[in-house]
Amino acid sequence: MKKKSLRIDKIKNFKKKYDFVIWVLKSWKNNKYKIVLEDQNKDIKIENQILGIYHNFYINLNKVDDFFKLNNSILNDAEQEKEKIKDWFFVSNKIDESKDTVILGLSKKEFKIFEKNNREKNIIWLWDNIISKSMLIYFHSLFENFLIKTLELIYNNSDKQFNDDNIKFTFLELKEFWTIEDAKKCIINQKISKTLYASIDKQFDVLFDLLWINKYENKKDFPIKDLIEISLRRNLFTHEDGIVNDIYINKCIEYWIENNFEKWKRIIFENEYMVYYEFLIKIVFYLWIKLSEEENKFNKVSSNFINNKIFNMIKEGELELGLKISNFILESKFIKNVNESTKLMLLLNKALIYKMNSNNEEVYKILKSIDWSAQPNLFKLARSVLLEDWEDSGIFMLKVVKKDLKDEDWEEYIWSLQLETWPLFFEFKNTDIFKKNYKKIFKKDFILDV
Repeated sequence: MKKKSLRIDKIKNFKKKYDFVIWVLKSWKNNKYKIVLEDQNKDIKIENQILGIYHNFYINLNKVDDFFKLNNSILNDAEQEKEKIKDWFFVSNKIDESKDTVILGLSKKEFKIFEKNNREKNIIWLWDNIISKSMLIYFHSLFENFLIKTLELIYNNSDKQFNDDNIKFTFLELKEFWTIEDAKKCIINQKISKTLYASIDKQFDVLFDLLWINKYENKKDFPIKDLIEISLRRNLFTHEDGIVNDIYINKCIEYWIENNFEKWKRIIFENEYMVYYEFLIKIVFYLWIKLSEEENKFNKVSSNFINNKIFNMIKEGELELGLKISNFILESKFIKNVNESTKLMLLLNKALIYKMNSNNEEVYKILKSIDWSAQPNLFKLARSVLLEDWEDSGIFMLKVVKKDLKDEDWEEYIWSLQLETWPLFFEFKNTDIFKKNYKKIFKKDFILDV
């Protein structure tokens, strides 16, 4: 007897009506029924878990980065004060700095100043050394925590990952499990522990394999060399007080990592926070694509997540990172699944980055690649602003800027906050045309934030 098949479109339409669906499945072997509960909110839960991992890593990165900048500011002030004392000391004692040796007699008062200066110098060096090392070690511990949470998320939402013959339980271990979920947690912990004890390049191999990222994409899209070098430097700080040794040099050669660090020299930690952030955003993109079953997932992650992050990077002046993320998504094999308006917004933000970097040639190249004839007025406004055509910009501004915006209007119109915060309009806001039209729309004068 031929089995009847259910039409996919009917199943999808049925699912949309309910939060939960119960499947009562009849076995063709023994005529017994099996009840399966399907959670219709699974995608929302996965999306929230992905964003939770992202925000946890990002917020902690920002906190450490802020502390790093504060520390540098304090050290710079102390260094300048120390230099003032040194200058005063040399001038007041008429020391000729061109001579190799100077013999100087000091009074008690002068010696106290000299001693205080040396003590402060040593404290500054020690503080800088300790903080720099601590920053790198903590940055990388945050990265490892992100890796653990990411692996947990993949394993918990992908049962195919449990087909592993290397994982076995003893009878005593099996007796400890109350449920299948307990056994699943144990397997996940084993798999993650095994990964974390491996070298960082092996960790990347495991992660990329789980996310279907091939070796070409791995090398092209991700700052792997930078992260491996930071990991090697972290080991130097932890075990060698930051002194470069043969292990570090040989590993750099093995991974084709270029730097100017010399053997037996102490190295420092620069603020490499953006490398982690780049890696974070790209991995979140792949997590979303792999784990979400939502039909609109490509547009959601590209528009609501990636484009918003690029927008914030532009606002914060992180133009190099913004360009990297723009190129990553626009050159991705998944870009064909993204709708035209999302793709266009990504291109316009990329053009804006080039404009802010005074690279008008690339701006024109991007704008020429777009067919503008059928584009909504919102995008035509963006084009005229990028070209600094203020007259056309004023015309389109009146067409697309609304005092009140409804949910269905977001693709064709913008409201005051977007107009005031989108870096695209920074120059336009200084023009008389903008101020005149702003008053016409909102019935009040525009006040420029300084």
